[in-house]
Amino acid sequence: SSGWTPLFVALHHQQFKSAAVLLEKGADPNIRSDQGMSAMDMARVQGAPKELEDLMVAKTHGRVYQP
Repeated sequence: SSGWTPLFVALHHQQFKSAAVLLEKGADPNIRSDQGMSAMDMARVQGAPKELEDLMVAKTHGRVYQP
C-alpha cells in the first residue's frame, strides 16, 4: 500500500480538475502518503496551477475557497 488517496492519484496523473472536484467534495489535503509526501508536495511536483494550490491551502486551513 502506498497510502495514496484518490486526490494523490488525480494529482499524480495531472488531472487537476478532478483534484479540485475531490477537494470541493471533502478530500483531505492533509493526509500524507506512506512515504511522507503531502498532497501539496505532489501538486507542486506535477506542476499544478496556482489556483489549485490556493484551493488546497484554503482547505488545509478550514476555509471555503472563493475564486
